[in-house]
Amino acid sequence: VEELTTALETLEDGAVIAIPASIELTETVAIGNKEVTFIFSEDYDKPVSVELQEGKLTIMNGHFNGIDISGKGTVILDNVMSQATEEGDSGLSLQDGADVTIKIVGSVSLLGAKNGDGLEVPYGTKLLLTGDTLVAVGNNGVEYTGIDAYNTTDDETYMNMRGSGIGDAVH
Repeated sequence: VEELTTALETLEDGAVIAIPASIELTETVAIGNKEVTFIFSEDYDKPVSVELQEGKLTIMNGHFNGIDISGKGTVILDNVMSQATEEGDSGLSLQDGADVTIKIVGSVSLLGAKNGDGLEVPYGTKLLLTGDTLVAVGNNGVEYTGIDAYNTTDDETYMNMRGSGIGDAVH
């Protein structure tokens, strides 16, 4: 744990850091003007928060409980899944004022919880999205309109819930 904490505090250009499922990144990780790669264990299932400072971050593997990105820079998502579990949370959230390029490598799934987006892009943020296969689903993938032909659930608590694949339904 101490070695990982030290590595995250002193990130060097070109650093490749393996992050096991037993560790939770409880603090926002700042990525300065450098290239860094995080390789998460396949069973990592915790949230991740990153502040880009003109940096480039590659995130490989993992099954996250939400990814938050702020600042300016590039994020490469390489075969990851992020599924938010708390109502209103998104699979991946860009924070207000973010200016981010996201490159998808392989297959990436971003799933928003009830009333959350797959990929939340608030008004005023800038996003350039490129790459391979992205699946972005909001609102737990559920619709309930009160009109049987459009419902994908019988759960009436989804009535008037918002949540888009890519957008800003939360605000």
